[in-house]
Amino acid sequence: MVALLILGMIDTTEVLEIKNVTPPLHVEIALVGKVNIKKGTPGKIEFHKYCSEHIAEEVKLTLKADRVFIGLKDVKFIDWDETPEFDVYLPPNMVMEVELNLGAARFDIDLGGLTITRLELNTGAIKGRISCTGRASVEAIELNVGAAKLAIEDLGNISPKLLDINCGVSNLT
Repeated sequence: MVALLILGMIDTTEVLEIKNVTPPLHVEIALVGKVNIKKGTPGKIEFHKYCSEHIAEEVKLTLKADRVFIGLKDVKFIDWDETPEFDVYLPPNMVMEVELNLGAARFDIDLGGLTITRLELNTGAIKGRISCTGRASVEAIELNVGAAKLAIEDLGNISPKLLDINCGVSNLT
């Protein structure tokens, strides 16, 4: 924690209680930096930020009707002298559509324990991993990746009905 303060970084968490939402809950995540996404607590979305204060103020977690938005609308706020880090914990007891828009990012996405009707991943220059540790339900996965090094592991635990991969200069394993 002392190192974070010396570097001008802060460590904050936002929690959003999800109630009375008609499934599926649409979750859009638009981030850059280091991003981790995994199963969290039933009925809640938790968003943990490790970044400078000015970035933390610009990165939002909002719920409107059945849509959750997590992230930045404008990446010009990023000071690339630091790498912001974000952890997103999604509720395991909720049916969701998840749209991930990750710019220049390093990410680790674990779908284990989640129920997702549609997962869409749109990226720029990334290095990342998508895995499924444990059982999950994902009906369709669409991956649109730019310059990428992407590892896809243990998706046999999901068996999606549709898997659509579109990539630029990429290394997929």
